[in-house]
Amino acid sequence: MAAGAPSRLAAVNADLSLAEASREALAALPALAREGSFEMQELQSLSETLALPHDFPRSYRSLPGDLATRTRGWIGTGQAAGPRQRALLLALLAGLEQRAAAFRLPALFELEWARLAARLLQQNLTQPLPAVDFEDDGYRKDLALLLLRLIPCRSHVVHPNSGLPRRLLFLPRNWMSALRWQFDGGIRPAPAIENHVHTRMLADFSPAGREQCYRLAAALLLHWPEQRGLMGSSWLYDSVLSTVSPNLRYLSHVPAQHGAVFLVVGATHIATRDATVRSESRRAAIAEGRYRPRVVAFFWPRERLIQSPWGRSPSAW
Repeated sequence: MAAGAPSRLAAVNADLSLAEASREALAALPALAREGSFEMQELQSLSETLALPHDFPRSYRSLPGDLATRTRGWIGTGQAAGPRQRALLLALLAGLEQRAAAFRLPALFELEWARLAARLLQQNLTQPLPAVDFEDDGYRKDLALLLLRLIPCRSHVVHPNSGLPRRLLFLPRNWMSALRWQFDGGIRPAPAIENHVHTRMLADFSPAGREQCYRLAAALLLHWPEQRGLMGSSWLYDSVLSTVSPNLRYLSHVPAQHGAVFLVVGATHIATRDATVRSESRRAAIAEGRYRPRVVAFFWPRERLIQSPWGRSPSAW
């Protein structure tokens, strides 16, 4: 166990309350300050500035003013970077209970905040992840979660006030989907809540985790009536993917069965890279010309999702 690690850590079943997680995060900071060669006042000043109230930016990675430069500079490089990265997350975790309470999301999210706290304690104390560049997507998503710029939704994270480019509706390959979309209530896909995969949350990337994400998304749509639906964009939503990875079919098939509309964006080198990172079978299928990863966007109109089995579930209300 790392120096300064808490005496009792939650597994991912979140058996720690946020208050307990806050105390254990605070208890770990002095040891990290020694390891990372920083003064506690420095960390307190930076974390308090980062956590100031805000409106949702267009990108969850956005930080106001020069805060990105300031934070990157404080973390630095070399041996001190890892302890400083972990310390910043733990300092923000210590204030998460108050920020989450002020945010006033539906009660369904209380467990999600606790699960987030449990995971962060594990990944930053008992099994500390190595230092990464400040622009690392996993680190920036954890930072955004603690700053309430992203919302934890079990298998994914969610960012409100997003939207799909309307140009996708007018591409010939998407005309049938566009007609269905218009029939279902218009072609105004913004603002919408957008889901993203978070590689540090892959323990819940499963059919059960995804269905809980739908329940949470439905609760958010009820809480934020101005949000017009749930959207996402990834190679994971391509129905063709099921021919080489049938275990991932649920990602497109389930929402399609309940009113989601899918729009093909196209093949990209990023889609190919991401599709092959964890799968030899997909690499082989690409090499043999049997599969070409494409980015596909989906939009699940709010009324369709709210009327789905996950929106009608009592736990979503």
